[in-house]
This record gives sequence, structure tokens and C-alpha cells, in this order.
Amino acid sequence: MNNNKLKFPHPILYILLLAACFSACKKESLVIVRKNDTTKTDTIKPPVTPPVTPPGTSSVMVSTVAGQRNELFGQIHPTDLAFDATSNILYISDPFSNTLTKIKADGTFAHVAGKFSMYTGGFADGTGSNAKFNYQFGIVADAAGNIFMDDYSNYRIRKITPAGVVTTLAGNGTAKITDGTGANASFYYSRSINLGADGNFYLLDGDENGAVLRKVTPEGIVTTLPGRFTGSSGFNRMCISPSGDFYLTCRQEHTIYKYTLAKGFALFAGSGIKGTADGSATTSSFSFPTGIVADKAGNLYVSEQGSQLIRKITPAGMVTTLAGNGSIGSDDGVGTNASFNFPEGLAIDPSNNIYVGDEENKMVRKITPAGVVTTIYGKPNTGNNIPALSATFNQPTGITADAAGNLYVADAGNNLIRKISTAGAVSVFAGSGAMGDADGTATAAAFNNPTGLTFDATGNMYVADYGNNELRKITAAGMVSSMPLFVAANGASGPENNPSGVAVGPNGDIFYTNNVWGKICVIQGPLISTFAIGTYTGMSYGKFYIKPYGVAVDKDGNVYVADTYNHRIMKVNKAGRDIFVAGNSSLGNYPLPGNADGLGLSASFNHPKGVAVDAVGNMYVADTDNNLIRKITPAGAVTTLAGQLTAGGTDGSGAVATFNNPTGIWANATGTVLYVADTGNGLIRKITLK
Repeated sequence: MNNNKLKFPHPILYILLLAACFSACKKESLVIVRKNDTTKTDTIKPPVTPPVTPPGTSSVMVSTVAGQRNELFGQIHPTDLAFDATSNILYISDPFSNTLTKIKADGTFAHVAGKFSMYTGGFADGTGSNAKFNYQFGIVADAAGNIFMDDYSNYRIRKITPAGVVTTLAGNGTAKITDGTGANASFYYSRSINLGADGNFYLLDGDENGAVLRKVTPEGIVTTLPGRFTGSSGFNRMCISPSGDFYLTCRQEHTIYKYTLAKGFALFAGSGIKGTADGSATTSSFSFPTGIVADKAGNLYVSEQGSQLIRKITPAGMVTTLAGNGSIGSDDGVGTNASFNFPEGLAIDPSNNIYVGDEENKMVRKITPAGVVTTIYGKPNTGNNIPALSATFNQPTGITADAAGNLYVADAGNNLIRKISTAGAVSVFAGSGAMGDADGTATAAAFNNPTGLTFDATGNMYVADYGNNELRKITAAGMVSSMPLFVAANGASGPENNPSGVAVGPNGDIFYTNNVWGKICVIQGPLISTFAIGTYTGMSYGKFYIKPYGVAVDKDGNVYVADTYNHRIMKVNKAGRDIFVAGNSSLGNYPLPGNADGLGLSASFNHPKGVAVDAVGNMYVADTDNNLIRKITPAGAVTTLAGQLTAGGTDGSGAVATFNNPTGIWANATGTVLYVADTGNGLIRKITLK
């Protein structure tokens, strides 16, 4: 993939252009002779911005037609887990993205709380994404379904309700071991919070003087239990057995310790020699034991990151291997036929199923009491004939439909083209799923980050295969081939194009966005050429396309462009003349992002990527960074149809619904139905207009 970046001119140039712009604006009309068309001139009045009367739409409804809302799919490190037996919900804590997510009883995945921010945490109480965590290290559920979290680098204990409301139970942000109530208490290196049978919370803590156990009541009263472990290495995780004893993994010493109020800390299992030997407490060995959990019978289960195994320890101290073959992998299977990659946090449900945070695989695995290992999160559901709402998409980017009403999605992150039938079943239309550049039959072909797609009048599909720097053609018979892209004879453009959008005109011409060189290119039979470069007469003459993304063609052959980094929508007529439609910019031609409705220059967008057009010339825009869906009339009047500036995945009326970085958009001929590739959510959304 080409990494060249197009830059705006130096700010000093804007000063030089400013006087020219003011002078030009005083003229009644502007005349320009196009560089490549010396026989024609365009005479266009300067843009006028009268008051806007937005076109009326009596009803806008948004619904989800395919996918599971999964804005964090493929990015979650399931470091700590907690099972809420009341609601049958498994909670996942990821300290790297500073988020709390959940897998619901029906298997769907959802964000609960914490602003997604890789490796950069913060502190804030609030609801959902308005709350902030900082490298949290342990979660547990109470009987009411609340989650309590050890917010490690914030030195606080947090409470999260089932609705995602986050408050602080104890701690003040000071790194110190101090007993007290609420903000008067402090923690040092606290981690691995547990719920005792007495309704109080217990966690590990420690400082340079050694490790201790802390007790936190539901009212936030913090005390320190007697005894201090002063061994050469601290503990990693802790669990409480049904008898009330505490068991702790000593990762660096490859051992398991036990704590009781009567005897304090004592070695329970492990010879201290790194290994994988099963056997008695004194002869067995472990390899970087990390997560630990207890079942109702008092058996312990331990995840080992050095050996990629899950071990079982009886109350008598006998150690066996429950699952894993010792090799790094992600295979499901029974016992030693399964494999893991850096297993960490563990949780258990009332049926004694063990849940494993398989960190480096970014998966959650389930182990039955019989040792059967399956993957319940992190493995894309990309098979065939999957019910639409059970399918998973990974960065769905482009979307189109065939004459029968079936939808097709460029599933960029999975390197697939997916089909959603009118009956609501999702299947693979083309692609093996492997990243590559192979032609052949539809299922044997390989793509690399496909982003746009469209059909021609005879049923051939064209795909903008961004990562492969190609357009791909898929015939109605299911054969995939590659198409070369534009290279200028003088070397001024190409060979890198990185096409992101593609559209076919009524005469069969193929238009695509040349994302690297900022052009719209056209393929007319054997000829490939530049069709438009973005400049047009008027105030913004001289402003060329910058990373144009989406492209559409109307029934008359006019081309519409989402000029992403100029925050504007452009129209190119059949003669190749660029016509400004909407989007704001300064007098110095500097693009101005925003979210204002209005006419022409008074409207604004924020990195719009998707554009579609209906039979009468209305345009529909996926205003990506605003999380909005916009409509533009042929006269250039911009209104907001659906979405809010805050990202989300809520269905409902246009004013209520939310999106997360929508990218692709398709409109039917009458403009009554839109389909949106809601990229950040991993969803396909439908908008019904009345």
C-alpha cells in the first residue's frame, strides 16, 4: 500500500491567494479556460448563499439489518473477565483500550463503559464512553449485576452499573496504602478484585515493603488484612474458594500461594521450577501462572502464559492439565487438541464452564467441565447462510444492491465481499478471507482491504481493491479478474492509485477515485484516463481533490464525488467539468470541517466518505467523522437525515439514531430507502424515508 501523503500548501500561500479571492469576488462573473480543453469556457456566477428552506421529510427511521454492533471487534485484549450469573452476561476488561465490554446471553457483543483510547487512559466518572479508566486490572460482578473494577493506574475502585454508569467507590488517585472511607482511602498497586461470601470485596495490593490483601465494603470502607508477603516477587491474580481461603498466582516464581487469616501466606502448589509437570502439589510445576478461579467444589483453574495451558488443581493439591497442547495457536477442540496464545483472565459460571481471556488471540474461549474448548468471541462469523443479525463484519466499507434487492458489502477487514439476501441470510459472495491478490473463482480469489463496489447493467460487479491497488471484476458467473489502473505517460500520476470508490455510468464507463493522486479516473473500454481533478470556477478555483473516497453516477452520466479531505461534495458533468455542490472553506481555500446544514458554501461536512444519488438528483452523504447521514437536493440544500455527532449504534427515528463512522451508502431510485455501511459499529443499517 502506498504511504504517500498529500499536504495542503504552505499557509503563506493562502495570504497571497487572499487578495486574489477578494478581487475575484467583486466581479459579476468568472471566466476560466480549462487546461485540457482550450476550446470551451465555463461562465459561472459567484456562489450565493440565500436562506435555506430544508426539504421536508415526514418520517426517517433507522434500523439494523445485518451484523452485531462491534465497534471494538478485533481490538479487544480480554485481560480480565467476570461472569454475572444473574443476567448470564460475561464482562471483559481491556486495560490496553481502557474499556469494559460484555458478551450477552444471546452471544452478541456490546460496549459498556470507558472511552476507547489505546494505551492512553484517563479518569472520569460518567456514563458509557464518557467515563474513563486507566489500565484497569481486575473486575467482579455482584448479585445485582453491578461490576466493580480495580482501576490500577488511577489507584481507585470503580463501580459500573448494568446501564454503564460509572462512579468511584474508593481511592483518591494517590499511590499509597492507606485505610479509610471512600476518597480518604488510597491504593498503591492494587489488582485482582474479588467478591467474598460476606458481600465485601477483596483485592491484592502492595508496595516496596511487600504484598497485602485489602478489604473494601460496599460502602467504600477500606481496611488491610493482617500479614504481608515479602517474597522475591509479588502476586498477579487472586481468587477466593468456597471455604473462604485466598489463592494467589505468583507468576515470576511459577507457584501458587494460599492465604488464610490464621496462617497468612503459604506455598500451596508448584516446585518453583518453571515447567509443565502434572502431579502433587510439591512435584508439579508451572510456567508463568497468571489467571486463577475456583469452582463450587474448591477446584482451582490456572492460566499459564509460559506454557499456553489451562491447569486444574484439586483442593488436595493434585495438578492436571485441563486444556491446551503447549503450542501457540487458536484451535478449538477437546483438552490437548486445543491451543491458546497468552491466556490470562479467567471466569466461571454456575455450570462450571470456564471462560478464558485469550489475550494475544484477542478471543474469549469457553471450556466445559469435559474440557471442550470453543471460541465465543473474536472469531469472525463469516460463513454462509448466517442469519443477518448473527453475522459479524470487520470494517464494512462499501455497499451496493442488485436488481433483485440483495445487498453486497465490501467487508474490508475480512477481505471479503459479502451478500445479504432479501431473506436475511449473509453469505460470502467472493474472497477466501485471506489477504492476497489472487484471481479465479469467487471463493478462491483473494482481496486486500476492498472498500467500494458496484454493478454494471449486465450484472458484473466491480470492486475497488484498495490494498492491492486494483479494480477487480466479478462476472455474473463468479469469476474474478484484475483490471490495471491509470499511469500517466509523463509519470505525473501512477502507478499507485489505491482506489477506494467505484461507479459505473449508464454507457458502461467505469469511474474510480484515485486516492493517492487526488483524481477521478475513467475506464472507457481499453482507455484509462483522468476524468476530473476537482478544481472549478468560482471562489475555490485551484482547489484540487484531496483523497477523494466515494463516487456515484446518476442516470444521466453525471458523477458525484465525496472529496473527503476537502470536506465537500462535488459534481462532475458528462463533459468532465467539476461543479461545486456543498461544503465550507475559507477565502484562502482552506477546507473547513463542520456539521452545519444550509445551502452550498454555508453547509459543512467532516471527512465525508460515502455518496449516493437517486433518480431525481438528490444526493445522500455518509458524513463519516460527524457520524451523520446527510441529504443534498439538486439545488445544493443540505439537511441532516439521521445521526448525532456522538458515535453510537442506536436504532430509531432520525433524531434518535446514532452511527459510528459510516462510510458506504446506497440509495434506491426513489430515495425512499438508504443502506449504510456503519463501519465503526460493524453494522449494516437501513434508513426508511417517508
